[in-house]
Formats: sequence, structure tokens, C-alpha cells
Amino acid sequence: LVKIIANNIPVLIVEHDIDRVLSLSHRVTVMNQGEVLMSGSPEDIRQSEQVQEIYTGHGTPPVTGISIQADIEKPLVLEFDKVNAYYGKSHILNEASLQVREGEIVALLGRNGAGKSTILDALSYALFGKAFRKINKPQLLNTITQKNLVVEIEFIIGINQYKIIRGIKPNIFEVYQNDKLMNQSAEMKDYQEILEKQIIKVNHKSFCQVVILGSTNYIPFMRLPAADRRGIVENLLDINVFSVMNTLLKAKMAQVKTDISDLEHKIELQKEKTIAQKRHIETLASKNKETIDRSEEHTSELQSQF
Repeated sequence: LVKIIANNIPVLIVEHDIDRVLSLSHRVTVMNQGEVLMSGSPEDIRQSEQVQEIYTGHGTPPVTGISIQADIEKPLVLEFDKVNAYYGKSHILNEASLQVREGEIVALLGRNGAGKSTILDALSYALFGKAFRKINKPQLLNTITQKNLVVEIEFIIGINQYKIIRGIKPNIFEVYQNDKLMNQSAEMKDYQEILEKQIIKVNHKSFCQVVILGSTNYIPFMRLPAADRRGIVENLLDINVFSVMNTLLKAKMAQVKTDISDLEHKIELQKEKTIAQKRHIETLASKNKETIDRSEEHTSELQSQF
């Protein structure tokens, strides 16, 4: 599946299983103690004494990678440049950098805790203000200084170039289009909505289901609730308008049902009033008849006396 996807979309694999990544990748970046140990072809990684000492032991791993020369002429589609991260006093990522070019499968290799997922957290935080993994924002901060978290990301959509700067303590959220700061008059929540709906056109849930497929919080598409599946498809195809129309129609239908119920209640009340009026008229008519009969009877008595 990865190889099929890579025919159309560059793939970045973040993994600690060296056998798996060497068999799939065109290029491999190996991390150790928060730093990039080396980058190269699967064959270069396989023959590296440093990698063997840290990950595989002595000898050559019995797997065959995809032999391909890195084509620096191909367009660069993803680049991490000098990413730093801290957990406690540990400098987990130290100036970590890597590149992914068009048509490539690139593996990011490292032991558990080496900082692989932290790189994905940085990408996710820059775009959505939340980590890829299920961790709170305060956990993203440097635990020593408790401040100065800043992530920058640049990308191109069509003819427009964008740059996002996001940070905590101080709070920063700036979106630049072609080197011009976009309007920040809206609240931060609305500003994020503009970024997701009008620029990148993908939300965090779709991003984690389609762009980043991580074992920590990934749920297979068909196991998602129907509403979530529909939301992801609409988000990817940019047809959210149908959900909006559906919501509006549901609201209108609910209002129509309420109006019908009110009308039916009014009709029932009117029927009851009509029945009551008829009974009242019948009662009055009966009383009138009795009065007339008594009057006629009294009149007859008077006439007989005279």
C-alpha cells in the first residue's frame, strides 16, 4: 500500500523497526539521542558502522531496500529544518532536519523516545494548534523555562506562498500570504477556522486520518462513526456545503414540524370551542323554548279567565 501511494504522493515513514523501513524506503534518516545520526540510501544505512552499533549490531541486516539515487532536482515537498524539543532536562530533538522530495518514500528511523513523533507533533501544532498525539498544550512547552515555544511552517498552495508562526508564552498565531500578514482582527478561534476552511482545507481529524497515519491515535476509516467518515470525505473533497445544507434542512424540518404541531393544537382548541359554542347555543335554544312555552301557557290561562 505504501509503495502504491508513493507513486502519486511522497511518503514519510516514522518508525523504529529498521527492517521495515529499509525494505520500503528510497532514503532513510536515522536519529539518535535527539539528533540526526545520518541520512542516505537504504544501502548506506545498512553498511553504516554507526547504525549497526546502535540499532542492528554487527553484520548486515538481511533485507533489501529500494535502490534509488536521491534526485535533488525533484521538487521539495516537505522539509523539517532545525527542530528542537525538550522533555524535562533532556534535549530530545537537537537541530533535527530532513527533506522529502516528490516521488520519494523517506523513513525517519529512531529508537523509542528518540523524538520521531515529536517532529510530527511540531507539524501538527504549527497547522492546528494541537499536537498529533493526545497530549495537552502545556506538555509541549520546555519544562525548564516554561515559555518560548515557537514553530514556523512554510508551504505553497497554487500560486500563493504561506507561512504560519505559532507559539505559546508568548501566544503567537500569525498567518502570512505572500509575505503579507493576513487580517488578525478576528478572534484566534475564527482565525484558525479561516486557515482550515479557506487555506489548507483540512481539519485536524482528517489530517490525522489521511496525512499522518500514526499507531498512537489512528482509527481505521471504516471503524469511524458514520458522521466522522462523512466529515472526512467531505473535508477532502471540499464539499462541506452539503453538510451545511443538511444541517439547515434539518433545522427547517424541525421548525416545520413544530409549526405543524402548533397548528394542530390550535385546530383542536378551535374544535373544542366550536363544540362548546354549539352546546351553549343548544342550551339557550332549549331555555328559550321553555320560556316561550311557559309564556304561551300563561297567556292561555289569562285568556280563559276573561
